[in-house]
Amino acid sequence: MKICSKCKIMKVNAEYHKNKAQPDGMSGECKVCRKSTLKPEANKKAFNKWWANNKEKHNNKRRLTEEQAIDKFIKKKITKRNTLKRRIKILTNAINTLKSQKISED
Repeated sequence: MKICSKCKIMKVNAEYHKNKAQPDGMSGECKVCRKSTLKPEANKKAFNKWWANNKEKHNNKRRLTEEQAIDKFIKKKITKRNTLKRRIKILTNAINTLKSQKISED
């Protein structure tokens, strides 16, 4: 049982949405209060208005983000390849050193 922060009525836990961020794992508002707060039509109109004003800006920002992700991926691959080349070089030198020591011992 829990008291809704909006309507102040005590309700069973099933009347609340899950919210892992909260200590008790449930939303502070009951489902009925939360639904009345959202007003989907108003939110949809507001979003459509925002989208009309910011569509190009949003798409450009997303494009930049995708390009940055590709650049980051390429840099990571290059760094990994260079690291592998360095390791191969070190191992090759170690093997050659061991071979030369074995030859000098014989």
